[in-house]
Amino acid sequence: MKALHSAGGQNRQRPPGGVLWLATYAGPMSRLDPKAIFTSYAAAWIYLAGFVIAAVVSAVLSPHNLTAFTAWASTSVYNLRHDPVGSLVVSAFVTQGYALAWPALIALALFGANKVLGNWRTALVCVAGQVIGTLVSEGIVGYRVSRGLLPGSDRFLIDVGPSYVVVTAIVVALLYGSWPARAAAAIDLALLVVVGNIFGGLSQLGVSAVGHLTAIAVGVIGSIFLVWQLRKRPALSESLADAGAESTGPTGPTGPG
Repeated sequence: MKALHSAGGQNRQRPPGGVLWLATYAGPMSRLDPKAIFTSYAAAWIYLAGFVIAAVVSAVLSPHNLTAFTAWASTSVYNLRHDPVGSLVVSAFVTQGYALAWPALIALALFGANKVLGNWRTALVCVAGQVIGTLVSEGIVGYRVSRGLLPGSDRFLIDVGPSYVVVTAIVVALLYGSWPARAAAAIDLALLVVVGNIFGGLSQLGVSAVGHLTAIAVGVIGSIFLVWQLRKRPALSESLADAGAESTGPTGPTGPG
Protein backbone atom coordinates (compact mmCIF):
# COMPACT_ATOMS: atom_id res chain seq x y z
CA MET A 1 0.00 0.00 0.00
CA LYS A 2 0.92 3.62 -0.10
CA ALA A 3 3.47 3.59 2.65
CA LEU A 4 4.61 6.60 4.59
CA HIS A 5 7.49 6.58 7.05
CA SER A 6 9.72 9.20 8.54
CA ALA A 7 13.44 9.23 7.95
CA GLY A 8 13.90 7.62 11.35
CA GLY A 9 11.56 4.76 10.45
CA GLN A 10 8.48 5.89 12.36
CA ASN A 11 5.23 4.92 10.65
CA ARG A 12 3.30 7.95 9.42
CA GLN A 13 0.12 6.17 8.34
CA ARG A 14 -0.29 5.18 4.76
CA PRO A 15 -2.92 2.48 4.20
CA PRO A 16 -1.46 -0.76 5.58
CA GLY A 17 -3.14 -3.15 3.21
CA GLY A 18 -6.30 -5.18 3.08
CA VAL A 19 -7.71 -8.49 2.01
CA LEU A 20 -5.98 -10.79 -0.45
CA TRP A 21 -8.69 -10.89 -3.07
CA LEU A 22 -7.84 -11.02 -6.77
CA ALA A 23 -10.81 -9.59 -8.66
CA THR A 24 -11.61 -10.87 -12.11
CA TYR A 25 -14.44 -8.47 -12.90
CA ALA A 26 -13.87 -6.38 -15.99
CA GLY A 27 -17.49 -5.80 -16.99
CA PRO A 28 -19.78 -8.03 -19.04
CA MET A 29 -18.29 -9.27 -22.30
CA SER A 30 -20.10 -11.22 -24.95
CA ARG A 31 -17.03 -13.17 -26.11
CA LEU A 32 -13.79 -14.12 -24.42
CA ASP A 33 -11.50 -12.69 -27.09
CA PRO A 34 -8.06 -12.29 -25.44
CA LYS A 35 -7.02 -9.49 -27.78
CA ALA A 36 -10.24 -7.56 -27.23
CA ILE A 37 -10.04 -8.09 -23.47
CA PHE A 38 -6.57 -6.57 -23.42
CA THR A 39 -7.14 -3.71 -25.84
CA SER A 40 -10.44 -2.68 -24.26
CA TYR A 41 -8.84 -2.54 -20.81
CA ALA A 42 -5.24 -1.73 -21.77
CA ALA A 43 -4.82 1.04 -19.20
CA ALA A 44 -5.84 -1.26 -16.34
CA TRP A 45 -3.77 -4.21 -17.58
CA ILE A 46 -0.63 -2.11 -18.14
CA TYR A 47 -0.79 -0.52 -14.70
CA LEU A 48 -1.50 -3.85 -13.03
CA ALA A 49 1.38 -5.52 -14.88
CA GLY A 50 3.73 -2.66 -14.03
CA PHE A 51 2.89 -2.96 -10.36
CA VAL A 52 3.42 -6.73 -10.35
CA ILE A 53 6.79 -6.34 -12.09
CA ALA A 54 7.87 -3.71 -9.57
CA ALA A 55 6.75 -5.98 -6.71
CA VAL A 56 8.80 -8.88 -8.10
CA VAL A 57 11.86 -6.65 -8.50
CA SER A 58 11.44 -5.38 -4.94
CA ALA A 59 11.13 -8.94 -3.63
CA VAL A 60 14.49 -10.01 -5.06
CA LEU A 61 16.44 -6.94 -3.89
CA SER A 62 18.59 -7.14 -0.81
CA PRO A 63 17.28 -5.21 2.21
CA HIS A 64 19.91 -2.51 1.71
CA ASN A 65 19.16 -2.10 -1.99
CA LEU A 66 15.41 -2.19 -1.37
CA THR A 67 15.72 0.62 1.17
CA ALA A 68 17.77 2.68 -1.27
CA PHE A 69 15.34 1.99 -4.13
CA THR A 70 12.30 2.93 -2.03
CA ALA A 71 13.96 6.14 -0.85
CA TRP A 72 14.75 7.04 -4.47
CA ALA A 73 11.17 6.32 -5.60
CA SER A 74 9.55 8.23 -2.74
CA THR A 75 7.61 11.41 -3.51
CA SER A 76 9.17 13.20 -0.56
CA VAL A 77 9.58 16.97 -0.52
CA TYR A 78 13.28 16.51 -1.23
CA ASN A 79 12.75 14.17 -4.21
CA LEU A 80 9.99 16.32 -5.67
CA ARG A 81 12.44 19.21 -5.80
CA HIS A 82 15.30 17.23 -7.32
CA ASP A 83 13.61 14.49 -9.42
CA PRO A 84 9.87 15.24 -9.64
CA VAL A 85 9.05 13.21 -12.74
CA GLY A 86 10.93 10.08 -11.71
CA SER A 87 9.51 9.99 -8.19
CA LEU A 88 5.94 10.73 -9.30
CA VAL A 89 6.02 7.91 -11.83
CA VAL A 90 7.93 5.20 -9.95
CA SER A 91 6.30 5.77 -6.55
CA ALA A 92 2.92 4.71 -7.97
CA PHE A 93 4.33 1.20 -8.62
CA VAL A 94 6.22 0.67 -5.36
CA THR A 95 4.85 -0.42 -2.00
CA GLN A 96 6.50 -1.22 1.30
CA GLY A 97 4.13 -3.99 2.27
CA TYR A 98 1.07 -6.10 1.41
CA ALA A 99 2.23 -6.53 -2.17
CA LEU A 100 0.04 -9.62 -2.60
CA ALA A 101 -3.12 -7.71 -1.71
CA TRP A 102 -2.55 -4.75 -4.00
CA PRO A 103 -3.19 -6.47 -7.38
CA ALA A 104 -6.70 -7.30 -6.18
CA LEU A 105 -7.32 -3.76 -4.96
CA ILE A 106 -6.01 -2.34 -8.23
CA ALA A 107 -8.21 -4.68 -10.29
CA LEU A 108 -11.34 -3.89 -8.28
CA ALA A 109 -10.99 -0.20 -9.15
CA LEU A 110 -9.16 0.07 -12.47
CA PHE A 111 -11.18 -2.31 -14.63
CA GLY A 112 -14.48 -0.68 -13.73
CA ALA A 113 -13.09 2.80 -14.38
CA ASN A 114 -11.48 1.66 -17.62
CA LYS A 115 -14.82 0.37 -18.91
CA VAL A 116 -16.41 3.77 -18.23
CA LEU A 117 -13.74 6.06 -19.68
CA GLY A 118 -11.72 3.98 -22.11
CA ASN A 119 -7.96 3.77 -22.06
CA TRP A 120 -6.49 7.25 -22.46
CA ARG A 121 -9.12 8.95 -20.30
CA THR A 122 -8.60 6.41 -17.53
CA ALA A 123 -4.86 6.96 -17.69
CA LEU A 124 -5.35 10.73 -17.71
CA VAL A 125 -7.59 10.93 -14.66
CA CYS A 126 -5.50 8.44 -12.66
CA VAL A 127 -2.26 10.25 -13.46
CA ALA A 128 -3.93 13.50 -12.41
CA GLY A 129 -5.02 11.93 -9.12
CA GLN A 130 -1.49 10.68 -8.43
CA VAL A 131 0.22 13.94 -9.36
CA ILE A 132 -2.19 16.42 -7.78
CA GLY A 133 -2.73 14.31 -4.66
CA THR A 134 1.02 14.10 -4.16
CA LEU A 135 1.77 17.76 -4.87
CA VAL A 136 -0.94 19.03 -2.53
CA SER A 137 -0.09 16.72 0.38
CA GLU A 138 3.68 17.06 0.11
CA GLY A 139 3.35 20.80 -0.62
CA ILE A 140 1.65 21.19 2.76
CA VAL A 141 4.51 19.29 4.38
CA GLY A 142 7.08 21.53 2.67
CA TYR A 143 5.27 24.66 3.79
CA ARG A 144 4.94 23.47 7.39
CA VAL A 145 8.61 22.47 7.51
CA SER A 146 9.60 25.91 6.21
CA ARG A 147 7.54 27.51 9.00
CA GLY A 148 9.04 25.34 11.70
CA LEU A 149 5.76 23.50 12.29
CA LEU A 150 7.28 20.14 11.34
CA PRO A 151 10.82 18.79 11.79
CA GLY A 152 13.23 19.13 8.87
CA SER A 153 13.45 15.34 8.61
CA ASP A 154 9.90 15.31 7.23
CA ARG A 155 11.32 16.55 3.93
CA PHE A 156 12.60 12.98 3.49
CA LEU A 157 9.44 11.02 4.29
CA ILE A 158 9.12 7.70 2.48
CA ASP A 159 5.92 8.21 0.51
CA VAL A 160 5.20 5.44 -2.00
CA GLY A 161 2.29 3.30 -3.16
CA PRO A 162 -0.56 2.98 -5.68
CA SER A 163 -3.36 4.22 -3.44
CA TYR A 164 -3.84 7.65 -5.05
CA VAL A 165 -4.28 5.96 -8.42
CA VAL A 166 -6.67 3.43 -6.92
CA VAL A 167 -8.94 5.89 -5.07
CA THR A 168 -9.16 8.05 -8.20
CA ALA A 169 -10.33 5.04 -10.21
CA ILE A 170 -12.73 4.02 -7.43
CA VAL A 171 -14.54 7.35 -7.75
CA VAL A 172 -14.97 6.91 -11.51
CA ALA A 173 -16.41 3.41 -11.09
CA LEU A 174 -18.71 4.47 -8.23
CA LEU A 175 -20.14 7.42 -10.14
CA TYR A 176 -20.53 5.97 -13.62
CA GLY A 177 -19.79 2.25 -13.61
CA SER A 178 -22.19 -0.66 -14.05
CA TRP A 179 -23.69 -2.10 -10.89
CA PRO A 180 -21.05 -4.88 -10.64
CA ALA A 181 -18.31 -2.28 -11.12
CA ARG A 182 -19.87 -0.05 -8.45
CA ALA A 183 -20.09 -2.97 -6.04
CA ALA A 184 -16.44 -3.86 -6.63
CA ALA A 185 -15.39 -0.22 -6.16
CA ALA A 186 -17.45 0.08 -2.98
CA ILE A 187 -15.76 -3.01 -1.52
CA ASP A 188 -12.38 -1.58 -2.51
CA LEU A 189 -13.12 1.76 -0.85
CA ALA A 190 -14.42 0.07 2.31
CA LEU A 191 -11.20 -1.94 2.62
CA LEU A 192 -9.04 1.15 2.15
CA VAL A 193 -11.03 3.20 4.66
CA VAL A 194 -11.62 0.57 7.35
CA VAL A 195 -8.49 -1.55 7.06
CA GLY A 196 -6.17 0.95 5.40
CA ASN A 197 -7.32 3.97 7.45
CA ILE A 198 -6.60 6.25 4.49
CA PHE A 199 -8.22 9.25 6.17
CA GLY A 200 -6.44 8.82 9.49
CA GLY A 201 -4.85 12.08 10.61
CA LEU A 202 -6.94 14.32 8.38
CA SER A 203 -7.56 16.81 11.19
CA GLN A 204 -3.79 17.14 11.60
CA LEU A 205 -3.27 17.51 7.82
CA GLY A 206 -1.56 14.12 7.62
CA VAL A 207 0.10 13.46 4.28
CA SER A 208 -1.85 10.27 3.58
CA ALA A 209 -5.26 11.69 4.46
CA VAL A 210 -4.79 14.95 2.56
CA GLY A 211 -3.42 13.13 -0.48
CA HIS A 212 -6.27 10.65 -0.64
CA LEU A 213 -8.91 13.33 -0.18
CA THR A 214 -7.31 15.37 -2.96
CA ALA A 215 -7.11 12.36 -5.29
CA ILE A 216 -10.80 11.63 -4.67
CA ALA A 217 -11.68 15.24 -5.51
CA VAL A 218 -9.66 14.95 -8.72
CA GLY A 219 -11.52 11.74 -9.54
CA VAL A 220 -14.90 13.40 -9.05
CA ILE A 221 -14.10 16.49 -11.13
CA GLY A 222 -12.17 14.59 -13.79
CA SER A 223 -14.77 11.87 -14.26
CA ILE A 224 -17.64 14.36 -14.49
CA PHE A 225 -15.83 16.30 -17.22
CA LEU A 226 -14.63 13.26 -19.16
CA VAL A 227 -18.00 11.48 -19.07
CA TRP A 228 -19.70 14.71 -20.18
CA GLN A 229 -17.22 14.85 -23.07
CA LEU A 230 -17.97 11.24 -24.00
CA ARG A 231 -21.71 11.81 -23.95
CA LYS A 232 -21.39 15.03 -25.90
CA ARG A 233 -19.68 13.40 -28.87
CA PRO A 234 -22.65 11.28 -30.09
CA ALA A 235 -25.00 14.25 -29.67
CA LEU A 236 -22.59 16.47 -31.63
CA SER A 237 -22.26 13.89 -34.41
CA GLU A 238 -26.04 13.55 -34.66
CA SER A 239 -26.44 17.33 -34.73
CA LEU A 240 -23.86 17.67 -37.52
CA ALA A 241 -25.54 14.90 -39.51
CA ASP A 242 -28.92 16.59 -39.20
CA ALA A 243 -27.44 19.94 -40.22
CA GLY A 244 -25.79 18.33 -43.25
CA ALA A 245 -29.04 16.72 -44.34
CA GLU A 246 -30.93 20.01 -44.04
CA SER A 247 -28.33 21.93 -46.03
CA THR A 248 -28.28 19.33 -48.79
CA GLY A 249 -32.05 19.21 -49.09
CA PRO A 250 -34.07 16.62 -51.00
CA THR A 251 -32.54 15.23 -54.18
CA GLY A 252 -34.26 14.85 -57.50
CA PRO A 253 -36.01 17.22 -59.91
CA THR A 254 -37.43 20.41 -58.48
CA GLY A 255 -39.18 21.83 -61.54
CA PRO A 256 -41.99 20.62 -63.77
CA GLY A 257 -41.26 17.47 -65.73
